[in-house]
Amino acid sequence: MAVKSVRSRIRDSLLKQLVEKLELTDRHELPKELDDQVKAYLSFYDQFWELSNALAGVDPTERMYQDLSKERRQVSATMREILKMFGRLNGGDDSFADTISLEAFA
Repeated sequence: MAVKSVRSRIRDSLLKQLVEKLELTDRHELPKELDDQVKAYLSFYDQFWELSNALAGVDPTERMYQDLSKERRQVSATMREILKMFGRLNGGDDSFADTISLEAFA
């Protein structure tokens, strides 16, 4: 699993941005569906780092490396789709893309 503090910062950032974007007064007002999407994003985040760690221990010439790489790309694409969906909620800015930069701290 990824570093807990980074994961928590990503979660907090996503929730804060959603609250601001939807002009809510509290994160508890966030619709359950959006809260579930944040949880799904974090689940994919964990998978992404598990796959990255697994790839580090596999020889790039092995078939397993190709399979893990493909799966990691698919997870990454799904994560981007969730962020895009958040960005389309109310307006079209890409304010959620900045949470990806937090992954560099992992």
